[in-house]
Amino acid sequence: AGGCRIRVDMDRIPVFDETRRLCRLLGIDPLGLIGSGSLLICCRPEDGDRLAAGIRAANIRITRIGEVMEGKSGVTAVRDGKFVPWPRFEVDEITRLF
Repeated sequence: AGGCRIRVDMDRIPVFDETRRLCRLLGIDPLGLIGSGSLLICCRPEDGDRLAAGIRAANIRITRIGEVMEGKSGVTAVRDGKFVPWPRFEVDEITRLF
């Protein structure tokens, strides 16, 4: 996304309640786990509904978590309506348990 800024609504990133509870017990961040089995799709706004309908028709969950905006390249994260730092994980959070 050269020359574009990506705004991610952290509250919209799907995390199962069971995953959230288990991560809380283990002291790990669920966002550090989601790389496995996840797919991030970027499309033009006018194609979003059609694309989502096709994915849902295949019985696959899809959630809009952000948007591409003009501006300096990078990621802006928003949680509870406030800008927050984008989380970075050197390794998958699950490896911290071993």
